[in-house]
Amino acid sequence: MGLWFVFYLKKNIKRRAQNKIFILSISCLNKEIAWLTFVGEHRNRRTENLLEKLFITTAYLSTIISYSFLHLRLLEKTLAAKEKEFARVIKLGRTHLQDAVPMTLGQEFGAFRSQIAKGITRIKAAFPHLEELALGGTAVGSGLNCPEGFADAAIALIARESGVPFMAAGSRFEAIACRDAQVEMMGAVNTVAVSMEKIANDLRLLSSGPRAGLGEISLPSLQPGSSIMPGKVNPVIPEMVVQAAAFARGQALSVSIGGTTGPLQLNMMHPMIAWCSLMAMEVLGNAARVLGERCVSGIEAVREKAEGWIEQSLALVTPLALRIGYDKAAALAHEAHKTGKTVREVVQAAGVLSSEEIDKLLEPWSMIRLEK
Repeated sequence: MGLWFVFYLKKNIKRRAQNKIFILSISCLNKEIAWLTFVGEHRNRRTENLLEKLFITTAYLSTIISYSFLHLRLLEKTLAAKEKEFARVIKLGRTHLQDAVPMTLGQEFGAFRSQIAKGITRIKAAFPHLEELALGGTAVGSGLNCPEGFADAAIALIARESGVPFMAAGSRFEAIACRDAQVEMMGAVNTVAVSMEKIANDLRLLSSGPRAGLGEISLPSLQPGSSIMPGKVNPVIPEMVVQAAAFARGQALSVSIGGTTGPLQLNMMHPMIAWCSLMAMEVLGNAARVLGERCVSGIEAVREKAEGWIEQSLALVTPLALRIGYDKAAALAHEAHKTGKTVREVVQAAGVLSSEEIDKLLEPWSMIRLEK
């Protein structure tokens, strides 16, 4: 059961983990049964039970090892650098895709950085349950026919050689019947995919234009974007990330379905669960690396465009509500919208505040609360 996936693992980046698990586990057996682990004409039920549990162990170890390929730390550091670089670039915030109060571009990229940092924490939080191994449980978790001392010796050796603190499952019955640990892990991976897709879409919006869109940032120009419109450059990296995230989210759904489709004492879906988990993490990891290295690192702020939207925004009326009342401020905002004038021009014409008060209240930097 699940042996076909063993051969897939040996052909990709996880093959070292697969091979090492077999070598380490076999070394814990005595010579009398070691030969039974060969796949082929010598295979019997004892061998299949052993290989099945080794397969699950390999899937868990490969999933944890794959974390190092996610490159999320690289993306987090790249976003943190931009957060600092853009700390003094003021811009207009937006809610419901409508004008909102001012913020800095650094704060916007800080939110992106925080999403990725929390995603890393979520993934690592799933590790402890992946570190519980079913080795020694044999068919249903009772340990029938398992050589005395094999499970403890194998798990200890695997932990020592891999550097991962593996341990025997608290309930081998649960560890064999369920794949909840990887469902939990993929839930965290799904959250990271959602975060990356949101970030990629925001980058597309912020760089839209360059003349008829928001145009607050410029992305690195990697390739011509149109065969009919000369000079057009499309946001190809964010678009790739959106697709990679959609793929990873689909794999997470498949894993969750696999977790529910293992009847009674054995979940037989672990080949599909392992494949979906490893593929999702590999694709998402490559997307994170490319997003950080070839997109985010080269983003530049278009300061003039970002600042220019603020003076034109009706949201500047917000701080006036505390001074002249909500209803009056709303009326002035409606008049500005109707006439096409700025909030500053309408307030000055209304004569409800002195020029000094208007300048003080409508100063964009006074509306920003910088994080300490």
